[in-house]
Amino acid sequence: MTVEDGAANSPPRARDRRGVVLLWALVASTVVHSALVALPRTVPGRGTALLPDRGVALQAVLATQEDRLADPAADEPPVVAPTEAPSPLKIIEQAAATTDVPPVPSGSIAQPPAAASPLLGVGGFGEVRVEGVLLADKDRLGEALSRQMSEFPVEIDFPVRLSETVRAQYPSAALAAGREDSVVVWIVVDAQGAPEEVLVTEGQEEFAGAVIAAVRAAHFVPARNNLLPIRFPLALEFRFVVGARDATAVTR
Repeated sequence: MTVEDGAANSPPRARDRRGVVLLWALVASTVVHSALVALPRTVPGRGTALLPDRGVALQAVLATQEDRLADPAADEPPVVAPTEAPSPLKIIEQAAATTDVPPVPSGSIAQPPAAASPLLGVGGFGEVRVEGVLLADKDRLGEALSRQMSEFPVEIDFPVRLSETVRAQYPSAALAAGREDSVVVWIVVDAQGAPEEVLVTEGQEEFAGAVIAAVRAAHFVPARNNLLPIRFPLALEFRFVVGARDATAVTR
């Protein structure tokens, strides 16, 4: 006899009890299965319902690791170049470039004094001195030329030379009044180089006095003949010209 035969032959009450048991077992199984299915959705981190989220997180972790393997320097902190502090001069230049400077009125700037004339020295007109030059025109010597031809040899080894510049003071009154003149002086220089005789052949007395004083204070290189110093004359010209710009007008 099989089970089915036994069930078919069992009484009706026993069959009804067995059906109730099977029904409750099916209900219990359905409840348990539903609970197991719902449990991963209500509790994070459990069951298969979180696999999609875990998959995204896992992909992000793997991508980050691959980037670090490809670029080892990715884990290192970024290097920040040190900034050099500006120098005080640079700060001043920047401040001057960005600062608006108000215009200065033209009248508030002190103008430098005008340059003095070359003929006006520190001490005024009396400080102007005129330089003597060798006389080129011997005819202006007058009677002194005859004395030179008769008393002194015509040809010598070396004539008289100037050891220093001879400058005569421009008379202050004549300079202030604008008077001008040219003085020619004939000088006999002894063998020691000192002026032995001074003769004015041309020029007014006002200017001649200044020339004589300058020549008397000067020293010369004596003439030489046969390798010996000799007494010999020399002629100079002093041109007193107001506002002269040549070498004959200088300031002390």
